[in-house]
Amino acid sequence: MKNKKNVIIATSSGEGITGLFLELGADAVIYSENPDSISSGDFADKIQSMRAEHSVILPNTPLLIERAKEAASLIPNFLVDVLPTRSFAEGYAMLASMPSAEEEHTFGAQFGANNSLVSTIRTVDVVCLSADGFYSNFAAILDGEATFLARSAEAVLLEAVESMVLPDHKILTLIVGEAVSDTRRVFITERLGEIYPGMQIIVYIGGQKDAEYYITLR
Repeated sequence: MKNKKNVIIATSSGEGITGLFLELGADAVIYSENPDSISSGDFADKIQSMRAEHSVILPNTPLLIERAKEAASLIPNFLVDVLPTRSFAEGYAMLASMPSAEEEHTFGAQFGANNSLVSTIRTVDVVCLSADGFYSNFAAILDGEATFLARSAEAVLLEAVESMVLPDHKILTLIVGEAVSDTRRVFITERLGEIYPGMQIIVYIGGQKDAEYYITLR
């Protein structure tokens, strides 16, 4: 098969996220339950194996941004651009708005536009900080800082979304982690719909272990 001119390579921490990214147009996904264990060598190997003229990387964590850039410097004969996506929610938003890498006439221009768009996307991760007997402590990770501490991941999620939502936001995407039960998923989906009736709520089963929920607003 003829090699593609452009390819998009993403990272993932859940099987559901991997499938979603491939469905949205990623040509390859580097998967790890602990994404920060992905090395610059892993990126370099994947880039070389794709044998494309132009590779665009969505690292999806702050640490992996630096490793992807290092990988690009290790293989100077390959044209590599790194989209500085800091979370899987940002990676989702980027892929959802990019054309297929096959669309040669629009890919370059849209890549540039998305590179500028990264800093404008509003995202949050809801994580479990610790478990104490029957109780767990949850927090929202915003710009690398833990905030909105609560015993319920859903309470944290609602507070975080309220703090981020803007009048021009039209779509809220929820990527659900492995630990979230169907009952909790249905509850939070319905609650978000009640609070934000004019917003489209999109839910995916991500299967990630490192966060209860990834959320993006756009």
